[in-house]
Amino acid sequence: MTSDGSPGDDRGFDGTSTLAPELVLAVADAAGCDPLDLPVLNGVVDPDALEALFVAPGHGDAPGRGDATGRPTAVVALALGDRVATVDSDGSLSVVASGTDVEEALGVVDEATVHAVRHDWDESQSLHATVVRTVVAATDADPVAVRGALGDVVDASALDALFRPRANGTPRGEGALRLPFREHDVVVRSDGLVALQPTLARIKHTGGNLLVVGSVPREVSDGTSEALLGTDPDRSRVVAVDGRHVGTAFGRLAAVDAAPSRSIVVDYGDDGRSVAATPSTTRRPPVRAVDGDLAKLTAAIVDSVDDLERGCDGFAPGQLRFCLDSLGSIESRHGRDEVRTLLETVCERIERASGIGHFVLLADRDSEHVRAVEDLFDVVVELRAGVDGPQQRWHLRETGHSTAWFPATPEAEEGDASTGGHRP
Repeated sequence: MTSDGSPGDDRGFDGTSTLAPELVLAVADAAGCDPLDLPVLNGVVDPDALEALFVAPGHGDAPGRGDATGRPTAVVALALGDRVATVDSDGSLSVVASGTDVEEALGVVDEATVHAVRHDWDESQSLHATVVRTVVAATDADPVAVRGALGDVVDASALDALFRPRANGTPRGEGALRLPFREHDVVVRSDGLVALQPTLARIKHTGGNLLVVGSVPREVSDGTSEALLGTDPDRSRVVAVDGRHVGTAFGRLAAVDAAPSRSIVVDYGDDGRSVAATPSTTRRPPVRAVDGDLAKLTAAIVDSVDDLERGCDGFAPGQLRFCLDSLGSIESRHGRDEVRTLLETVCERIERASGIGHFVLLADRDSEHVRAVEDLFDVVVELRAGVDGPQQRWHLRETGHSTAWFPATPEAEEGDASTGGHRP
């Protein structure tokens, strides 16, 4: 992104060109300076290690690991001057707005750290070994499984050299690497600190979107939706409904004690539903009735988020909560291409606000309806009606990790050991 926060020069790399010059040129372009005026890249990271980090050993022209094939994604963030460049294993290179540090660029949440170890560069143990040891200590995972999972993302030798002090002993500058392991982010800093944090803590901090699926009764998905909207009195909420009576939105907001002044309901459809006909004994949030094509619904949702953001002078991370119920009703009247266009725009706006959005689609996890859109979401929340009550499990797209089944209750949504106590 550029210094004004707008999208900047996002470049791809294919493993055949030298990444270091591309990175320096991208930073110089964003900063509006001569590349020679920037600090030397070698002072922050080993350029050869950076080049090899996301390339499979023995395949110099292979695409980066963690690319669009669905493999886990890793990210390197490097500070050059007053800018931070990020390099993703999916093949993108971006420059973050000035004033951002490397940990902020990676979405690191210090208070969410569940385990941390500082690597000693003077010891014989490699950085890769320290990372494996740290992950095993925090997760009780099998060391062989940890090494295999990390090897699917980065090259071990390149990781060892990435932030190693220079030959004269000078430490590297400000840099960090984020690696995925199951439901955790593994953060490796250039000063040797290795830390684990729940991936969901990052999503809550930086913004993300969840797809709620399953062939379950409405009351099950309604309860999950209420839990995801949360009961924090300071949250701002937008609930958009289609195929549901507008009273459903009022009830859902009332169930979480949402403040009407910080809530908006978007009622989509042209079936003649009347807000005025909905019984009410309490003050209700404003309703924006929309009919016609999906572009109008998209605009109404984005405008609602914009208005709430202006009203609170900007959102804090996780302050905005959004619900769209249901995608199935919308898809039944519009083509999937139109639905994807709506989702792409709305999801991007939620993420830009560092909010959490959830979208209800009552269809089986392996149905074509879910498969057609699940790639747009950070998490798929799968529901089922279990023998002992409703259950859920969470699928993290970035790592491919799935939790075990656990109760679909408000208490479980607020925190669960399977994800480090960090439900969005």
